[in-house]
Amino acid sequence: MNNKNIIDIYNGTKVMTLRPLKKNNKGYFKLGSIQEVKNNLFSDCYMKVQITGRKFVNINNLTIADFKELGYASKEEYLSEDYNKNNPSPQRICYRFRLVSANKKKINELIK
Repeated sequence: MNNKNIIDIYNGTKVMTLRPLKKNNKGYFKLGSIQEVKNNLFSDCYMKVQITGRKFVNINNLTIADFKELGYASKEEYLSEDYNKNNPSPQRICYRFRLVSANKKKINELIK
């Protein structure tokens, strides 16, 4: 997760995320679960979100409104992310979430 995404979640402009499908179809976030938002596995937690929706999608069928909820202006901007360059499959799992709590001090450090 990059700093822009963290700030967008905090501001409420990013309310969805896409993840690659897993080979064994296991390990997906459960509806209602609370997840920590971090820059990487070992960084401090910036906030917590609750998973409120989950569905399988094809990125080719997403609308501009969907990409805006993902925090991007367009499909092309989404595809330009390094995270997605190594994943040619258009199939993803889409999580919708809501902000539960935030470490305002840590987030303000990102904004500065």
